[in-house]
Amino acid sequence: MPTPVVPLQQSHMRYSSFTFKIKGIVRKYCIGTNVILNPWFITGLSDADGSFYIALRKDSSCRFGYSLSLEYKIVAGLNPLNLQLLKQVQSFFGGIGIISRDNKTYHYVIRNKNHLRKVLHHFDNYPLQTTKHIHYILWSKVFNMIERKEHSTLTGFMQILAIKAVFEKWLVDMTYGLNLPKSCLRCYKQLRLFTSG
Repeated sequence: MPTPVVPLQQSHMRYSSFTFKIKGIVRKYCIGTNVILNPWFITGLSDADGSFYIALRKDSSCRFGYSLSLEYKIVAGLNPLNLQLLKQVQSFFGGIGIISRDNKTYHYVIRNKNHLRKVLHHFDNYPLQTTKHIHYILWSKVFNMIERKEHSTLTGFMQILAIKAVFEKWLVDMTYGLNLPKSCLRCYKQLRLFTSG
């Protein structure tokens, strides 16, 4: 028996009705104001769209010519559902961090050292499940070094540079701007070649 043909207009009406129902479900269960996110959801979201960043910025007032800070960030595309989701993530962490946007994405970022302790507490109890866990381990090591003021020593600062070299390949050789002995710069360059190979 031949399959009945649904008129285009009727098919469009059914599709529109179905889409409307789906959007209603999403709004009710995914972006409701009272929704409490599961901790493992935060871990999964971070595995997919999160990052742990070691930031070095030029600062002549610092001993080695650069300031050091850490960031935890989640990015998401520009749409109302993603914005609401990031607000829920922010609420999950107790309202800390800031949400900003650029032309393409929303950014949820935590930079304050005291606030980052909550991030460490979460991921120590709900570990990341991908290779991003390695980045987290290195990132948390730097956090602990900063807590112990080791970043203000030459040895500690060089260790942090070595860890950052594992995170990414720097396109610009910023080591020439550092107030470090030439022997240290040579060691650092050799380490970069080893870790980026």
